[in-house]
This record gives sequence, structure tokens and C-alpha cells, in this order.
Amino acid sequence: MTRGRLVLRILICSEYAPLLPVNGARLVLRALLPQLQQRHDVRIVCIATADEAMRCDPQTTTPVVLEHPRWTLPLSVLRSTVTGRPLRVDDLAAAVRSPLADEIASFRPDVVHVMTGGLAGLGRNLGGWPSILAALDASHLNWEAQALAAGRLRRLLLLQEARRVRRFEHSEYNEFGRVVVVSESDRDSLANVGGGRLRIAVVPNGVDSDYFAADARRPDACTVAFHGVMDFAPNVTAARYLAKRIWPRVLEQEPGARLLLIGRNPTADVRALGEDATITVTADVADVRPWLRQAAVYACPMVSGTGIKNKLLEAMALELACVASPRALGGLAVEPGKQLLVADGEAEFASAVVGLVRDAGRRESLGREARTYVRAAHSWEAAAKAYEAVYHEVIGEASLPNERPSLPRSAESAP
Repeated sequence: MTRGRLVLRILICSEYAPLLPVNGARLVLRALLPQLQQRHDVRIVCIATADEAMRCDPQTTTPVVLEHPRWTLPLSVLRSTVTGRPLRVDDLAAAVRSPLADEIASFRPDVVHVMTGGLAGLGRNLGGWPSILAALDASHLNWEAQALAAGRLRRLLLLQEARRVRRFEHSEYNEFGRVVVVSESDRDSLANVGGGRLRIAVVPNGVDSDYFAADARRPDACTVAFHGVMDFAPNVTAARYLAKRIWPRVLEQEPGARLLLIGRNPTADVRALGEDATITVTADVADVRPWLRQAAVYACPMVSGTGIKNKLLEAMALELACVASPRALGGLAVEPGKQLLVADGEAEFASAVVGLVRDAGRRESLGREARTYVRAAHSWEAAAKAYEAVYHEVIGEASLPNERPSLPRSAESAP
């Protein structure tokens, strides 16, 4: 390898296959790959189900089939309780260790890009290889968010897992040349967990503004929307908060208003929200865009969770007039009142929604500015270039022996 050369050999080791349907990590991986492949040699080792393995591109991807039968969960919880390690992390690392070693030996990458934090246990085994961990967010905050939405017994179990994840982040993340997250709030949370030792880079997510493009049809002024994966705890909490606390205040002022809750895998709690005649809950729609385009206003009242809100970027790209809570703004450099409205508390949030329902000119102005912002600040091309800069930094900082060490294959090498 020549230090600082433009074309890199990038080996991505991912907890997820770059396939549909997307979650946050899959979305990032699927969006970055074509950008990186335009300029670099990229190979992928990923964990996959048997069905996903058959759909992976054999020219670029080595899938590692790892199924997770439900009956193994109690054993996993027991083992985590005894070892103090988070659920599944050692199983994930053990599954990909040998295939990753094979790829390193044959591909001789310039940099190893591990994604996501669940695979951070591989860091100790990478030796002198320049590496980054695309953690994307502070995972312990997501476990804490799940606990917030859970019943008493499950809450205790989830808080125990959050503490294990914190310790894991503290002990494993510093094995990488950089840890990449999508927002400053995630950076700050991990910096606190890591005791100031972690070298953290912030690379905000992009949005495909061509795919999420507005159309010429005028939506129903009284239709409000929220979307996301509806079995993800922060989204469930936000949907319930919107429907139960904010929406009644909207209806008091606009009785004809209609709320769309759009997304995949809605929980029983989310489905129950559709019992209100003014609320429609969808499930597993193939394309969220036609549903979102029915709305004139987008509501993003996040009260928990972490990371950047891809849902909000998508709504802004569609030129929807958006109302967001302060927690929804992680990773965004917006000017409240120009690209969107920011509201804190159910009364203020409802008032902002009603104001936009009644003011078409304000909706159109916010929508135009929102799309202009995401096109300028959140392109996937810019995100890929930011990752490239991080790659070059860790390559430049790493020792560059003629023969790099091989990744241990034995499960005994796991911590």
C-alpha cells in the first residue's frame, strides 16, 4: 500500500447485509457502498440470514449465515448476566472472525471498516490494521430508550443491558483508530463513556433527495404524518406521545385533522392507536413516499433515542413542513423557524402543527427551505467523502509494516 494514495482497498465488516428492508444501519451501508465503489475497491463481510445470503452479490460480498432462534434468548440473557457482556456481541464476533481473517489475507485491505457497535469485539484482533468502527450512535442510549417504554420487569432487564453496553463501549471502542457517529450528541455521550480516550469523528447521514422528491400534487392541508420502523422503541414512544398527548390538542382546534402513522412492524401498542377514527396506522408499506405525500405537515416529536433522524431528513427532502422536538435535531445544523419548526412540550407542539395546517404559505416556505437544506448539507456523496477522509487519517496514523498481522481465527481469541 502506498501511503495517501487515492484508490483504497476497503474491507467492510457489517452486522447487517446491505439489503432491503432497511433499518438505520442498513440504510447507511446501502447508501455509502455505491459512492465508495465509484472510487475504491470495496469488499464486504456481513452477517446474514440464509435468505439474505442468497441475495448478496457474490462478486463483492461474503455473507456469514447466522440465524437467531427465539428459544436461545433466555440462555443468552443468562450468559450476559454471568459474563457482564452485552447480548450476542461475542457470538457476532465469533461468527465473522474466520471469514474476516480470510478476506484480510486475500484482499490485503488498506483499512477495515467495522459496522456497527455490535461487532466492536473484533477490534482487539485487528492488530496493526488501520480500522474504524462505524458505531453510528451511542448504543447504550437506545437501550435506555427501550427501558423507558417497557413495563417494570422488562425495564429492569433492559437497564441491566444498557449498563453492560456502556461497559462494552468503554472497553472495546478504543481499539479502533476512529469511532464514527452521526451526531454531536452521540459523540458527547460516547466521549463520557470512554473517559476521553475515544477518538470520535462525526459524519452525519445523507438522504437520497432524488428518491425522496416532492411532487406537484397539493396534499390535504389537514393531514399530518409520522413514519419509521414501528417496533423500534424510540419510534413507538414518539408515536404514542403524538397520538395520545399531542393529537387531542390538535383535534380541539382542527376537528377535521387526520394523522398517518406510517411504518414497518407496528407493535400492538401502535396498532391500537388506529382505533381512533382520526388516526390511520399502516403496516409494511412497500413505499412510504405515496403515504407521506398525502400529508401537508410532518410531526417528529421524539422524546427518546439517539442518532440522526433519517425519517426527518426524508420528510424534509419531500418538502413537507416539519415540526420537530429538540431531541429530533441530532446531527442537523438547521435554523429553527427557517427550515422547520421546533417545539417542546405537547401544547407547544400541537400549536405549531395547527399553525401550519392553517397557513399554506408558511408550509410552502418551510418545505422549500427544508429541501434546499438537505440537498446542500446531507448528500450521501458528502458523507462518503467524509468517511474517506477518516480512512486516510487512520491509515496515516497506523504503523505500516510490510506484513500486517493476521486476524486470529479461533474463538478462543475473543475476550
